[in-house]
Amino acid sequence: MRPPMQPPSHSPFDLQRIARLALYVIVRPAEYFRTMPRGGPLVEPMVFTAVLSLAGAIVFALISWPLTGQLPALGSLLIVPGLVCGGALFVALILMLLWKLLGSQQSYATAFRCVAATMAIVPLTALLTPLPDLSLIVNASWSIYLLYVASLEVHGIGRPKALLLLALLTGVMGASLWSNHTFQTLVREQRQQLGVSEQAYEQMSEQERLEVDRRVLERLRQRP
Repeated sequence: MRPPMQPPSHSPFDLQRIARLALYVIVRPAEYFRTMPRGGPLVEPMVFTAVLSLAGAIVFALISWPLTGQLPALGSLLIVPGLVCGGALFVALILMLLWKLLGSQQSYATAFRCVAATMAIVPLTALLTPLPDLSLIVNASWSIYLLYVASLEVHGIGRPKALLLLALLTGVMGASLWSNHTFQTLVREQRQQLGVSEQAYEQMSEQERLEVDRRVLERLRQRP
C-alpha cells in the first residue's frame, strides 16, 4: 500500500484516494501518521472529513431504515458534513493547545489533519447502528487510540506524555458518554410518561417525533 505522504498532484475530491487513505488509517495507523504531511492547505483534510462523515451518515441511514421504516430526508444527510467539519475544526484547536502544552512543535494544520484522520473509522462504526451504546463506545475508543498514535508519531511528545493525554481524553469521553446515556434515559422515561413507547416513537413521522420531542423538552425544563 502506498504511503500517503506524496506530492499533492492529486485532486482533494479523488474518492478512490480518500478510500485508500481511510483504509491506510485503519490498517496501519502508525505508518499513516508517520508519513502524513505536516502542513499545507486544509482543503484536503476538510474534504476527507466531509466525505467520510457523509459516508457514515449514509451507512447509518441504510441500517436504520429496516428498523424505523423511514429514510432521513436528503437535506438532513447533506448538512452532516458541514456540522462534522465545524466540530473537527474546534476539536483540532483544543487538541493543538493540549499537544503544545505537552511539548509539540506542530501547527494547527497538523492538528486538524490528525483529527481528520479519525474520520476514517466512521463508516465502520456506523455499522453498529442497531447497538447505539456500543457504537458510541467503539467510535470513541478507536478515535482516542488514533489520537494517541498521532501524539507519538506526529507530535513526538513521548510515550509518558502521550499516555497522559490518552488518560485525559478517555476521562473526558467517558464523562461525555455517561452524560449522554443519562440524558437519553431521561428522555425515554418522559416519552413513556407521555404514553409513547420506543416502538411507537420509531414508527412516527418526522413531524410527529418533533412534537413529542418538544413536549419532552418542556417536561424536562419543568423538572426541579
